[in-house]
Amino acid sequence: ENFGEKSHLLAPNIKVNANTFNHSIHDLKEIIEDNSQELVYTCTVMMHLPYMVACAVACEIDRISSKYVLHIENKNDKINCVVPGDTNTLGAYNSGPNINNFAIDYKSIYDKLGYECLVYEEVPDPYAPCEYVYFLARKK
Repeated sequence: ENFGEKSHLLAPNIKVNANTFNHSIHDLKEIIEDNSQELVYTCTVMMHLPYMVACAVACEIDRISSKYVLHIENKNDKINCVVPGDTNTLGAYNSGPNINNFAIDYKSIYDKLGYECLVYEEVPDPYAPCEYVYFLARKK
């Protein structure tokens, strides 16, 4: 919904007309067959996962994708991406031990999974002191 309504906010101005799956990663094997989706993408999802969990999710995305993966994610660790004066964001980002200090290296992970990087861009967030990664890769 956000892409359709607010696609102009962040590059690359993507408007998505697609079926979406809103399920736990644990349920996907029962719902989505291997290599059944031409494009699998995440948008501000992976950035909330612990590093090792994010790597496991990338492997599951590889299983599902037949051609492409696209990630639009915050590349900074959570502590560095706090909107000044926003106490809700501050509390959410600083709760518990920070096991997300490692930035996810999408190029390296997907290279090891057999992908070719087509686009890698780092773009500043217009509303917070963060940078976003746009990563598009194709299965070799």
